Amino acid sequence: MYLFINLANANSDIENLQEEILKKTDENLQQQDEIMRLSYEMREIHRRLKELKKENEELKVLLSLTGKTRHEYETKVNLFQISITMHSLFLNLD
Repeated sequence: MYLFINLANANSDIENLQEEILKKTDENLQQQDEIMRLSYEMREIHRRLKELKKENEELKVLLSLTGKTRHEYETKVNLFQISITMHSLFLNLD
């Protein structure tokens, strides 16, 4: 009888351990899925970051060119205004 009780307890323990193994296996699979999803997201974030860095550099170049062009136009406008002022002065002298 004692052997039967020990055997029943051992079978119960084995069933509990098998259930625990199944739970751990499911948790492991869920964690693997989460790792895969996060890895994909991280790759996408790195890809997007690379795109944004490239775009940022292009915009810096454009901004620099725009600033130079603006300065050139401001200089031309100033020279034109001086020219008009000088022309007006010469006309008034006559």
